[in-house]
Amino acid sequence: MIDLKAVRPVEYLKEGFFLNDGCTLREGINGLYSLAMAYEFRNKKVHPEKLKKLTDALLGIVKKHDIESLKKVESVIEPQTRRVIEDEFQRIKTELPSSLFSELIQECTRWLINWRNFLAVIVHLQRINAQLALLIGITEEKI
Repeated sequence: MIDLKAVRPVEYLKEGFFLNDGCTLREGINGLYSLAMAYEFRNKKVHPEKLKKLTDALLGIVKKHDIESLKKVESVIEPQTRRVIEDEFQRIKTELPSSLFSELIQECTRWLINWRNFLAVIVHLQRINAQLALLIGITEEKI
């Protein structure tokens, strides 16, 4: 049995979101690992609406670009857009003052080398958020 409290972004993202082919997500990214993050965020009283606010802001950045061109493995994020993304990460970190969230964002930032990885970050955050909302709903906790 896996101890969900022992799961850390620095470990599960050390090799990135994708396998060496650049297309296949690593096993567990949007399953076990996002669930572990959701449990920890629930324990730290993080409300799903705060994570949704981040993912919505990140999706806003994506919508300013041609989606089809972003799907290509080699589609690099321009330095100016990368700064906008990093600024958004920093802004939301102030709203979610958690060492776990800071670690997650730091590891995600490390992999902002192309649009495919950025889209994987968004999907991962959305999955964490969905699982967090479900956990809160199941336990009927009020945050």
